[in-house]
Amino acid sequence: MDKCCELFQPIFTNYGMCFAFNSLPLNAMTNDTLAWHKTFNVDAKPAALNWGLDIGYPKVFPPDLTMKPLRVMASGETNGLGVELFLNNTEHQYACEGKSLGFTILISSPTDHVYTSTVLRLPMDKMTTIEVTPLTYKTDFSLRALSPYRRQCFFQNEKRLQYYEFYTDSNCKHDLLVQEARKKCNCVLFNWPRKFIREPVCTTKDDFDCISSVEAKVEEQLIYAYYAESEDERGTSEAQESQSCHPSCNDVIYASQVFYSDLTKEMVNGSHKWGHLRIGEVTQINVHFYDDMFLGQHRHAQYDDYYFIGAIGGLLSLFLGFSIISVAELIFFVLLKPAYVILIEFNQK
Repeated sequence: MDKCCELFQPIFTNYGMCFAFNSLPLNAMTNDTLAWHKTFNVDAKPAALNWGLDIGYPKVFPPDLTMKPLRVMASGETNGLGVELFLNNTEHQYACEGKSLGFTILISSPTDHVYTSTVLRLPMDKMTTIEVTPLTYKTDFSLRALSPYRRQCFFQNEKRLQYYEFYTDSNCKHDLLVQEARKKCNCVLFNWPRKFIREPVCTTKDDFDCISSVEAKVEEQLIYAYYAESEDERGTSEAQESQSCHPSCNDVIYASQVFYSDLTKEMVNGSHKWGHLRIGEVTQINVHFYDDMFLGQHRHAQYDDYYFIGAIGGLLSLFLGFSIISVAELIFFVLLKPAYVILIEFNQK
């Protein structure tokens, strides 16, 4: 396929510049980061989406298969993404790759940032098969009436992030980290989102030590926020809610299984469209869904208003029934029976 530049968009990660498949416009970041995206992707531009974590895809048939994020209608290897990668032996970066030569694959939801993605190593001269299984989280619309601290999750319109368009717990944590690093260290890492091109980038040892300190402080802050909202210390203030990073009420995460197999000798040593290949210069990957069906988790109220009214109504009916019988017995033994006895005795006289 000759449309690699259309299918794969450049993106910054902890591993440097990478290319993302099925990425959302601006890599799911806010429009404020457009100037920063233009520095490494001249084609970057904002675009409206008809899809969201809370609303899903439009309920139309037939579906628009070009809508972002892309979706497939079936599982299996033939319906997945197949990529062949070439790397010249002279281009191996031993200082970066360490003991593993090859490519690095990051798997995450299109709405999540790539800094906490599942990391997979792609060895050379291998056929790597990745089977992906989604796990969805859904929340009843009726739970919107509850505050986020009670339902322990946020809907998309309840908490806005500075750098990410979609709210997820990982986006929230990284958004908070970037804000705190900018305040305390007056700089950010090279791959972190920025609103202005000329914002300072961390370069010195003191800068990186400051970033490490801020990361530990943010983790401590989040742990304290969770503790403050525990059953014993639970609070309801907006300040506490703004410091916490509960999960998104509606979300999709992906689990993966990886399988490796050797490429044929003709593929490794033979002539190829890349030229005459040598050992360690080519690899293949196929990513597909494991099954057409998958399990999801549904968050709902265990005791909603209808259940509560039904339970109270049932108990009231039960006790009311006993009360009516008791009143009838009281009238019988206090009034009717004595009157009947007196009437019998009067007739006998």
